Amino acid sequence: MSDPVRPRITLGITGFREGGLLKECLESLFRQTIHDWNAVVVLDGGYDEPTRAALDEFDDPRLKKILLTENVGPYGTMGLAIQNSATDAFYFLGADDFLPDYALEEAAAAFDDPEVDYFCGQVRLFWADGTEKILDTFPPDAVRLLRHGQFPGLVAFRKRIWEALGGYPPELIRGMGDLDLILSLIEGGYRYRLCHRIVYEYRQRPASVSRSYSHELGYKCEVIVRRHPSLFQDESLRREYLCRGYLSSAWNCYRKNMMAEAAEYARKYAALDGRRAVSPLHLADRLPAAAVRALVGLRESAGRLKRALRPNPVGAAPAN
Repeated sequence: MSDPVRPRITLGITGFREGGLLKECLESLFRQTIHDWNAVVVLDGGYDEPTRAALDEFDDPRLKKILLTENVGPYGTMGLAIQNSATDAFYFLGADDFLPDYALEEAAAAFDDPEVDYFCGQVRLFWADGTEKILDTFPPDAVRLLRHGQFPGLVAFRKRIWEALGGYPPELIRGMGDLDLILSLIEGGYRYRLCHRIVYEYRQRPASVSRSYSHELGYKCEVIVRRHPSLFQDESLRREYLCRGYLSSAWNCYRKNMMAEAAEYARKYAALDGRRAVSPLHLADRLPAAAVRALVGLRESAGRLKRALRPNPVGAAPAN
């Protein structure tokens, strides 16, 4: 067994209101094939008692617990975990996710090489209904990431490099801090190690913290563009990236009944797209909410009818 007194890698776990899922997460930590690790668990302000109870079940000298009274957001908590890391090698994990048994061993071995700055691997996305999808590993590429959303599975990096890059920017403290970090690592020419095995089990659920900030995506995309101008010299990439963010924010604001914000994002999208407005969302702050919802219903009904009337290719099954 490795000497637990001299940790090789620190796992940072951030939580909020994951309840019993945090127990599953921590159980995966104690199943790791190496034992010379440290862990820092940070619960954000506003955590609930089931989550606190799950954390209280674990007592180990390698496990540091930080419970906040103020809510600082997902990357505020992760930044605090990094600052409390006992090692330069740092691996991050959400409290509702978990690790394969070999994950920390693979990462620690990578960081034993002083030339390695960050570590990427396969990520398995899984849903409660049994659906799953594996995101394969590929060399980090900013254009592929921004244009197609193919994330290169960044799960671990060196603490000193994160500090040298300035940590997570305040504007992205509640979302997309990981994207900003990987873009900075790519731009800076930092060296990586790829692992062609699953190194992160990523739970997909409607109540996840990241989804609660989905209405802010358009603003966060603007921040990313502003912070990484060299990556957006291609005007078509800039427009495509911002349009995707604006469109997502417009609909997510509408679903949260934030009509003024929905209209603002819809108009930004229309101004960049140059073809059409996101009808009727661009009128969401000028019409009663009930009228906007009625127009959205008509739009969706027309879309379903159009798809139903579309001729099927030869041999294709009829649309349901």
